[in-house]
Amino acid sequence: EKAWFPGKIIDVAYSSKGVELVTVLIERQGELVRKTLRADSDNLRISFPILVPKPEMRGMTAKQFLEFFTNHCGSITYEGDGESRPICLPNELAERCVVGNMDDPGRKFPYDPNLHAVNDFFIKPLTVIHNEEFYDDPPVKRLGKFKWEKLAKKISYGKISYAEKLNPEGIQIDYFISHHWGEDFSEFIQSVLRHAIYIAGERRKPWEEIVYWCCAFANNQHKVSLGERLEDSPFHLALSSKGCRGTVLNLNRMASALFRVWCIYEANLTLSLQSDEVEKSFTVNTCQGPISEAISEGDSSERDQWVVLIFQLLLKLDIEKAGATSENDKEKIMKAVSKFEGKGVAREETGPAALNMMLKAAVAQQAMYVLARLGKTKLLKEAMRLGADANKA
Repeated sequence: EKAWFPGKIIDVAYSSKGVELVTVLIERQGELVRKTLRADSDNLRISFPILVPKPEMRGMTAKQFLEFFTNHCGSITYEGDGESRPICLPNELAERCVVGNMDDPGRKFPYDPNLHAVNDFFIKPLTVIHNEEFYDDPPVKRLGKFKWEKLAKKISYGKISYAEKLNPEGIQIDYFISHHWGEDFSEFIQSVLRHAIYIAGERRKPWEEIVYWCCAFANNQHKVSLGERLEDSPFHLALSSKGCRGTVLNLNRMASALFRVWCIYEANLTLSLQSDEVEKSFTVNTCQGPISEAISEGDSSERDQWVVLIFQLLLKLDIEKAGATSENDKEKIMKAVSKFEGKGVAREETGPAALNMMLKAAVAQQAMYVLARLGKTKLLKEAMRLGADANKA
């Protein structure tokens, strides 16, 4: 049972009865659990502890995303007078990428300032937790320094998710972020912050306290476990949880998330869960904020151009051509998509065709107001053809 450690060690007893035994008292979600193991047991090598078993509890607040960025990756300035429109610049992250590429010119995939680099430079190194960080009070006096150090060599570290490091008791997510790891990380953070600021009024709580699920931070990047079935994956469990209010689809200048198979699965699941009884929002988001934000926030020429760009790229969407790092993942996801039952504009369709239609209609609906205001007649007609309703814009 290599990963039996599910909580925080709070006490250790060490005895000798022919063989050396270790009794470990751990705290797991308010309950105390006692385990006794041989001191030479491999089970004491706690490599991948699970501090927060439920994926939907492995969230991070908008403030924690902001602090991660400013502490490790770059700086944040603000557009205009207030702090409602943050602009993120990846100063330190870009420098680390440049140096990393110079130090290793033969890298198969050179570093770019995206989540792949953030994972290598920050998330993984910061989530190897050593002995002195794990234990509140090492019982050195009771065991004696020699015995404690001998034991500590075997249970001296754990590799956890970043969300667990920040919130070891867990916090319920409000929103699930669907995104592509290749997106510029400063744009990713800017997107998250702008969505939080936008949605805070509706949620009636400070934007800093809006909680998000992001796979790079919620999953243990030292040992990502996706489960045998899609229904067992942390993506499915987090998104479908009762407390999750919906999905935030982050799109960059290439709208690359629209063409990744896991993002397609997340869209598939979100739209499948929507019903009269279950409300799961599906928000298209960019570094300029939600594309529907223009309705309430007034004119912004840059945001308007983003909306036009995203809509034009949407027209190229073909779910069956979505890319995947793992062909096995793609096969499982496309099998799930084949069972998708269309609703609304796609009520007579099933499978990829239905999902294509519903996803295009959802994005077109959110883009419609801007297209109309800009007088983009051709694109507006296309949006209506895709199923956007002028009465809801």
